[in-house]
Amino acid sequence: MLADYNPEYFVKSEDIKKELKRSRKDLESRLEKLKKHIRHTETEIEPDPEDQAIQRENDEVVDNLSRNIQKQLSEVRQALRRIDDGTYGICPFCGEPISSARLLAIPYTNLCRKCASDRSG
Repeated sequence: MLADYNPEYFVKSEDIKKELKRSRKDLESRLEKLKKHIRHTETEIEPDPEDQAIQRENDEVVDNLSRNIQKQLSEVRQALRRIDDGTYGICPFCGEPISSARLLAIPYTNLCRKCASDRSG
């Protein structure tokens, strides 16, 4: 359990939990705005082929943004679950604590720096 590694964990985890909840709310709001944009653009098709190409490019950008936000949202939700179940801050691959600096920089991370580096190549 993380409390064995860092007695101040619970104080810090509450701050991180608040930040993660703020991030979740922001990401959900951004995703909803993108969904509204997608619904809006699905109903209007430009008659001009050049305008259609631009519209398709815009749709691709919105789709990519939507996927990125969904991925971030999933990571934030998983981090909140880890806080609730007491596994937040412990790397699931090596079992070592994740540094406070890393958690503050990337609060939704589930990997220590070494394991993240090993997995990225």
